[in-house]
Order: sequence, then C-alpha cells, then structure tokens
Amino acid sequence: MSNEARTVAFARKAGPMVNQRQNVAFTTAVLVASVHLLVTLIAWLGQAYDVAAGCAVFIPLIVHFISWSNRDRSWLVPSPSLVVAAAYTVFFGAGLIKYWTDDRRLLFRILQIPAQEVAFVVGATAVITSFFVAGASSSRNHSAPVPRAHAFCTLKERPFIAMSFVLCALASAGAGMVVAGFGGLSVAADALGRHDRTTGISIAGTFGSSAWSIFAVPALISASVVAVAFKHRFVGYLGIFAMVSISTIALYIFGSRLTLVLAFAGFAAVYYSLTGRVVSSRVVYAAFAFLLVASSFVVSIRSDDDKFGDLDLLGSLSYAVLDASMAANGHSDELQADFASASRAVTVLSTALPNSSSSALELSEARVDVLVVQKIGNEAQATSSGIPPSLPTFLLIMAGLPLASLLAFGLGLVQSTAANFLFSRRSLFSNLMLGLFTAFVLNSFKGGDLLLDVGSEIRRWVYMAIIYGACWLAFARRQNNKAQGVFHE
Repeated sequence: MSNEARTVAFARKAGPMVNQRQNVAFTTAVLVASVHLLVTLIAWLGQAYDVAAGCAVFIPLIVHFISWSNRDRSWLVPSPSLVVAAAYTVFFGAGLIKYWTDDRRLLFRILQIPAQEVAFVVGATAVITSFFVAGASSSRNHSAPVPRAHAFCTLKERPFIAMSFVLCALASAGAGMVVAGFGGLSVAADALGRHDRTTGISIAGTFGSSAWSIFAVPALISASVVAVAFKHRFVGYLGIFAMVSISTIALYIFGSRLTLVLAFAGFAAVYYSLTGRVVSSRVVYAAFAFLLVASSFVVSIRSDDDKFGDLDLLGSLSYAVLDASMAANGHSDELQADFASASRAVTVLSTALPNSSSSALELSEARVDVLVVQKIGNEAQATSSGIPPSLPTFLLIMAGLPLASLLAFGLGLVQSTAANFLFSRRSLFSNLMLGLFTAFVLNSFKGGDLLLDVGSEIRRWVYMAIIYGACWLAFARRQNNKAQGVFHE
C-alpha cells in the first residue's frame, strides 16, 4: 500500500473518532454552561449579587468555548471571539475583585457602591459581550489550520524583512524626535510616563508623535515574526534586537504596557497563521510575568518615588474599565447625547486623513474616554486624563441592552469575517495585517471608541501598504536588473 493510500485509510478511521470527541466536548460544554447560568440566575434572584456578578464575568468565555468545542480547531486559537471574551473576563474580573477588596469602592465614587448596581453593569456588559462572541463565532471559519508553505521562511521574503526594519526605524526615529522635543530622555520619560492628556495634546500632530503611534505596534509584530519565522540566524538576531529596542522605548519613554499587550496579541495571531499552532502556555506565562514587571516599572514612573512603586496587580489588569463603566452608567443620559453627536463622529473619523483639519485639542475632546471623565470626574481629572469604558459599556449607553446586543452580534460577525479573510491569504504581509487586525479588535474593545480606532487603523494600513509596496518594488527591480544582466552575458 502506498503512503497516500495509508494516509487516506488513517483519515477515514480517525474521522469518526474526532467527531465523537467533538460531540463529547460540545455536550460537556453545554452542560457546564447550563449549570453556570442556572447558578447565576439563582444568585441574582436570591439577591446574592456578588455571586451573580462573579459568575457573569465568565459567561463570554463559556459562550466562546461552546461555539468552538465542536470544531476541529482548538478553542485557544487567537480569534476575535477569544480575544474579546478573554479581555472581558480579565478587565471586568480584575475590576470586580478590586471592588471587593477595596471596601466596595471604585474610582470617582467616594461612598460604598451597592452590590446590586455592580452586578447589573457586569451582567449587562457580559450579555453584550457574549452576543459579540456569538457573532464572531458564527461566521464561516476554516475547517483546519494549514501551516503556510513559508513557515520558517527564507531570505526570499526580503521585502517583508526590509519593511520590518523600516517600521522599526520609523518608530525609533519618532520616539527620538519626541525625546528631543522635550530636551532629554529623563524629562521625556517623566512627562510621557504619567499619561497626562495635556502633555499628549502638546506633542500630538508632530512627526515624532505620529510616527511612534502609527508604527510602534506593527514594528513590534513584524520584528517578532522576523525573529521567530526566519531560518537565517543573523536576520533572526536582528529581529530580536529590534523587538527588544522597541519594547524598551515603549516602557521607559512612553510608559505604555498596552503597546506590548497589543503586539503580543497580534503576534499570537500571526504565529498561528504561519504554523497552525497556538502559542504555548509557557510563552503565555512568561509574557504575563513580563507584564507584571512592566506594570511595576510603569507605576514607578507615574509615582514621585524613584523606586519601583507598589504593584497594584488588580488595577494593572483591569485598566479601570469597571470603574469607568460604573461611573458612566450613572450618567448615561448625558453621555448618550455626546456619544451620538454627528460632529464627534466626523472629528474622530478625520484621524484617517494625514492632514486632518481637526486640531489635537478637538480630537482629544471628542475621545470617548475623555468624555466619560469630563462627565464624572473633577476638574483636574477632566483636564488631565481619560479612562476607557469598554465597547460593551459604550453600546449599552448608546442603544440600551436589547439593541446593543444585536449591534454587538453584528460587529462580531463583521470582525470575524475580516479576520478569516486575512487568515486565508498566503503572503507574509497578509499575516502581518491579520496580527494588526487582532490588535485592533483588542484595542477597540478596551477603549470602546470604535470610530476613532477605525479612523486611526485606516491611516495605519494605508501607510503599511505604501511601505511594503515600495520595498517589494525595490527588490523586484533589483531582481529584474540581475536577470537582464545574466541574459546579456
């Protein structure tokens, strides 16, 4: 019997076994979900609101697991469904634990907050997120992960390598110009690490600030791909050096953990698309440990002490999303008018244009996180910071629970369809775009400012296409010149 015949025979025998395992996994997931929902409902009806809220934060993850349990791909595939479900559980779960351990207090609220109010907001946002996850899981997915032919690529992918280092150079140059504008490294790190909105407005629109904000995340993702996916040792070492350099700049100068989190999410998607394997648990644990160290570093920058600040693990993981959601829910009528403003939509979408007519101050005033703080914070907070309320909270305020759930389902369907399209492409550039899209899904869910993120992402993708096209043309022309030289000889 030939090898092909053996392969076919093995596939026929293994097929029923695989289907049986999928059916068992699906049945188990449904049973677990049923028990979980029953406990949540009983806790709510019995006014055990802490138990109900604690159960609710896991509902999106359970919906994701049920949706993927009868498929031939792991439920840990870094899809929009998993990214959003995991982000919700981490952000709101950490915020909930912080609320329990901080004497039932949250930011912007001096008095203790009743558990019923918290349970309502957590439950409503969990329902909206679950509809997003259901929509993202309902789109057509590829039946099996097929490793790319260029996994562990060769130097034939020179345009991608060149683009990666160009992106790193642009991001580094942008950071250097920002530092020069402040007059020194320590001054820039002290000012930017505090994430003061006034400081952000003062540098917004400059070439340095724009170059960093546009190219930092794609530079990190592409450098990590170069470090992992290319056989050539020297090129791999260059990728590692570029990755470490951009990460150091993000942490030390800009005090940004989010840049690293978005880059890791994007890399996980690219890695799966290249190899057909999810990132190992050891890498995830190492990334989590690194995030804790980075959080401590960022806390030290934002404090007046030169030493590492006390690490607020729960605050670092939650990004104050539950705090902003609770406070925003108390001002829903006022915020609804601001969120639905047509002028705000035009202003934030103008970020897609390189030379937008909207000023940095106008863009800052139109951001969802800033609008939330302006309504619920004191004057100092309103002029110096912004806190993201998350996408489900934004939809809840804008449309109410029933319509917000339907909108979330549609958004999940659209985003998953776009991710599947990019996954089906064969080029390294498409894989990089898949990574950027995964980072966009996470960032838009955390911030809740979908229009602003769409405008910014359009601008980024246009620049990426131009840079990659220029690199591809340069190497194509060089190859043609070599071919013509050989022909003439």
